[in-house]
Amino acid sequence: MAKSLDDRIQAALGDNARAATVAELAEEVAALITTTIDEQQRQHAISVSLEADEATGEAAAAEAARLAARAKRLTAKKAALEARREEILQSDRQRARAEQQAAAKATRDALAEELASEWPALVGQLANMLARLAISDRECAAFRLESAEVVARGCTGMYFHPTLTGLRMSSLKELRLPKFHASEWDVGFTRLAAARGSGSCPCQ
Repeated sequence: MAKSLDDRIQAALGDNARAATVAELAEEVAALITTTIDEQQRQHAISVSLEADEATGEAAAAEAARLAARAKRLTAKKAALEARREEILQSDRQRARAEQQAAAKATRDALAEELASEWPALVGQLANMLARLAISDRECAAFRLESAEVVARGCTGMYFHPTLTGLRMSSLKELRLPKFHASEWDVGFTRLAAARGSGSCPCQ
């Protein structure tokens, strides 16, 4: 057995309703309001017609009043459905945002764990490479050979860009990294190149 309009409206105003279902029902009620108002206007026209007898006029007036009251009730129900639809949409947006936030936090936590476990080793590798670069530079200087860094990066011996005139590239030996963990931080930056003589990690 099909549910009545009022039963469907009550269900749409409940906790388990979907926004699309509520919107469809609101459109159905809006169409019903239109037809109700049209009929109410027709009955009103009959009630004031000079051609209608007294009984017909009174019956039409009563029907017009009934239909006007119904249109008013339907309008209120339509407004309630539209408000309910907005509530559902807002709830859906909040739930989607919460899910996105949870996903972002999970990604962040995984990256934080990776940083904490991998970063010191990566900095250690950089420090070791720069230490070996410094030793190589001293050896190459004796024979006026270009630095391994210059060869690797395709720049000139003074770190100028090969084609963009006047553009000087920063040397890797100028690389600066902050202390990694808050408990190790002090004023200023740790100069990675400072470790080139020892090969130690400057963040330790």
